[in-house]
Amino acid sequence: MASPRQPSPQPGLMGLLLVLLVMCPTLGWAQSADEPEDQGVGLLVGVRGVGEIWQEPLLIRELGRSSRFGGSGFLSYRAWRFLSADLEVGYHRLTGTEHGTSSGNLGTESTTFELVPLSLSVSAAHRIGSVEVFAAVGAAFTVFTHSARALTVSGTKVGPTFQLGARWDTGLVQPSIRRDARNPLKSADVELVLGRRQHQPFGIGEGLDLSAWRVGVGLLARM
Repeated sequence: MASPRQPSPQPGLMGLLLVLLVMCPTLGWAQSADEPEDQGVGLLVGVRGVGEIWQEPLLIRELGRSSRFGGSGFLSYRAWRFLSADLEVGYHRLTGTEHGTSSGNLGTESTTFELVPLSLSVSAAHRIGSVEVFAAVGAAFTVFTHSARALTVSGTKVGPTFQLGARWDTGLVQPSIRRDARNPLKSADVELVLGRRQHQPFGIGEGLDLSAWRVGVGLLARM
């Protein structure tokens, strides 16, 4: 039996995210023209702890929960000034109980969900003092496997993804006092991020809707 379809996110929330995403590149252009040249490119590598809030009824019913806190790896390459290409990959494995089986034994068969959220996005950043604010837009690919005794279903959901966040330099990395020993690590940053992964936008699509609101905290190395 098909799961009941949940209403799509409120247009106002999606509109607000889009407006903020459009504004961020404009702020980036306003950065000081005398910014040091070596700040134009760089690499960010780190990990994030991410909480996801789901809306798929089957996930909520079988797992007995509507959210999950997990981990992900993050890579961002700043190619030019305030523009970067980002990659994030996470993993979730959860067990639940299937309600309504062919044998008639309700609530007795265990199920397993495996989710691999992956996103490719372009981000724009702007530094305000010691804080860097950023926004990103891109594509989300969520690979999933739903396993039960009678059936295993797997696939990939594709849709847009949006993120807003801020990063702070922890001050843990100090420049070397030796001129001939340049430290490749520029800083260690802490970040906070709020995002949305959207599948089946505007109610278009069928099957599992793996859309989620995402809130995370990360620790990143800036090179």
